Amino acid sequence: MALTNIRNEEEGQPPKKFKMPFIITDNKQFAYVNVREFNNWRRINACQKPIDISMIILWITWFIAVIGFYSFVSFFFPTPNQIAVCIFAGILTCIQLATTLYIMFVETQDPVVQQQNKPRNLDYVKEMGVPVIGPDNFCHICQVTVERKTRHCKPCNKCVAGFDHHCVYLNTCIGSKNYSEFILLIYLSAFLVLFFAACSLYYFIQFFTNRNQFKDTVETYFSTGKYAPIICDIILIIYCLFCLYAYFTVLELIIFHFKLWLYKMKTQEYIRKREDDPEYFENLKLKTLFKQRIIEIKDRQKTKRSRKRAKK
Repeated sequence: MALTNIRNEEEGQPPKKFKMPFIITDNKQFAYVNVREFNNWRRINACQKPIDISMIILWITWFIAVIGFYSFVSFFFPTPNQIAVCIFAGILTCIQLATTLYIMFVETQDPVVQQQNKPRNLDYVKEMGVPVIGPDNFCHICQVTVERKTRHCKPCNKCVAGFDHHCVYLNTCIGSKNYSEFILLIYLSAFLVLFFAACSLYYFIQFFTNRNQFKDTVETYFSTGKYAPIICDIILIIYCLFCLYAYFTVLELIIFHFKLWLYKMKTQEYIRKREDDPEYFENLKLKTLFKQRIIEIKDRQKTKRSRKRAKK
């Protein structure tokens, strides 16, 4: 389906500086902006305008989970364990944050495009569902022949090596340069929010099983009010449910990418295959695929060991 684009600049004339909105609610802004101005722009990092509203929601969720744990839940731990738990969770949180920032700020553009540094085709009109890179692997915007697994991300408007998908929650592309870190991030995130949820649930139950100790903790750190223990217990269960919701959201993503690993596919390949042949995945047995993948991993390990012995 061809898109209608507004052209205020004459072809051949240098485009004006593209004025991006600060926040967007969808990643198809290329569909309703000036063609030449947008083609002259590309995303460098995730904090560059426009910011997807999904990323703002993600960071709000992260701050609520982290601040809620350290400023509230952690105080319910007995003093000997409190420091150890905070250090443990703190290390994981720092690793998670560092991984997130790496994914957001690493340059995912295909090195071939960077090396050749050719002028961009400002007059190319994008169409929904039509790849910018043709069957011959030539990108019609970057004007470069790229690798087979490279895709031109329309929201970021650049060729991404080993393109998997555009992540609206991180406001950047996931490709060969940050896919491993992305997988690490979702596993870390799932573990952390589940840990936070488990801790808050444990102390929520303590209100009923060891009320005196619960009351002492509340009076020591929060308030001596009559209803303070009840209010704190309500906050604990709300926080627990919040973290559990975040956990199951991330778990769904983990399961999806685990299936992709079994299918030996990228996200975009999976989507296209699903559209072209809906029955293809119904005939695949995940258990059989998993066994095959394990055998392949063992075979690769044997091959590596054999090569090392041969070198010696």
